[in-house]
Amino acid sequence: MESDRETSQEHGTGTGTSQGSSHGSSQSPGTVQPNSSVASAVQRARQEVSNVTANVAQTASEAYDQTRQVVGSAYEAVGNAYGKTTDVVNEKYEQAKVYGRENPGKTSLIVFAVGIGVGILLSSLGGSRRKTSRIVEPVVNALSEIALEVFR
Repeated sequence: MESDRETSQEHGTGTGTSQGSSHGSSQSPGTVQPNSSVASAVQRARQEVSNVTANVAQTASEAYDQTRQVVGSAYEAVGNAYGKTTDVVNEKYEQAKVYGRENPGKTSLIVFAVGIGVGILLSSLGGSRRKTSRIVEPVVNALSEIALEVFR
């Protein structure tokens, strides 16, 4: 056996002394080592998968928290804008009521003119275009001028 090793080493066909000893009995340290290296590789793979899973979970959690903050901020901003808009509309409505009480004649004329304007516009939707286009535009312009003069 010794001469076989020397012959194979001289011709360059030998596999080395560490693998030569592994061709011995089935319970030599050479055969146990591959099993332990496979087991350690599996353990390293499990650890790597665990690390990747933890990183993904952490990233997902951070993304969820950031999204929740942004949506909460947007919700709050919309709520504030809605509140301000409601306040302005209520204020203007109260001003219009006060103006109507102080100037009932002007208010009646404005409402009458707006009613005529809306009626003309609605009638133009279903009728002939030629007749209404000649009437609607001047009437709407006149009513707009009247409304501007009244509110000055």
